[in-house]
Amino acid sequence: MTKFSVFFGVALLGSICWCANAWPAKTTSSTTAAPKASTPAPGTQNTFNLTFVVAAKDLPAKKKNSLPDPYIKVFSRIGTTQTADWTPITPGQTDTLDDNASPQFNNVFWFIWNKGTGQQWHFEAKSHNTIGKDDALGQVDVNVDDYVLKNNQDLTVKLSDGGSLIIKKTIPVRFSLYARNLPKMDTFGGASDPFVECYWRIGRDGNDTLFYTTQKQDDKENADWLDIIEFSNYQKATDQYWHFKVLDHDSTSGNDYLGDALVEIDPFVTKRAAKVNKLQSDNKDNKGTLTVTPA
Repeated sequence: MTKFSVFFGVALLGSICWCANAWPAKTTSSTTAAPKASTPAPGTQNTFNLTFVVAAKDLPAKKKNSLPDPYIKVFSRIGTTQTADWTPITPGQTDTLDDNASPQFNNVFWFIWNKGTGQQWHFEAKSHNTIGKDDALGQVDVNVDDYVLKNNQDLTVKLSDGGSLIIKKTIPVRFSLYARNLPKMDTFGGASDPFVECYWRIGRDGNDTLFYTTQKQDDKENADWLDIIEFSNYQKATDQYWHFKVLDHDSTSGNDYLGDALVEIDPFVTKRAAKVNKLQSDNKDNKGTLTVTPA
């Protein structure tokens, strides 16, 4: 083999290796799908999603000089045949409230209504006892077609043992959140690790009920949460508000407060437009904002 052949072979091999290293590597991209909403999906043209809450009024007292500790169990079945099994409606029953003869429960029930199929609801009001069997406070059956078509999803019915049951529809509202210019709370001026606690209340000064908490974002002055948040307890014209608390996650010394925002729900639902809210806090230099966007 001549010196020229050896030189040419080495040069050719070197050029092949250079091309292999210089050629751009194949890249892959990934996207994060938005979380699915929790509302059950209808299956046919005559199938609809119903969401509702329950309340009671003037429940009977089963013990002398004592108010009941009520809760309500909710079931469904098709038809009125006594042999048909009652199936619990998600979430099955309300929370138990102490010493209350006219309770209003916050639990939202989900039901898939098949129009014209004879669906029935069965409600049982009970009073919790720490010792012994719970007391029965009354029961009632409701025809779902009548509830929707004749009563516009707002119904008050008598319970078998006295008092009444109230059923009211709710409307699920979905939204997402993002924050801008959040205060730097970490040691040495590092960006915060923000997350948001989502509450709702009746009236500007009402009591808060927590309904969602976002994931924390690491080292973010501007945070975008991918969560599609669903508030299932919206009832039009009932003076409802959302109360958002923005916090900086700190596992060692406790979470730091970044600010909060109060949003009236009726105008948000009516306008269906993003609402920018200045975060309220004791820090006068706080320029942080929280934006609520319809989803």
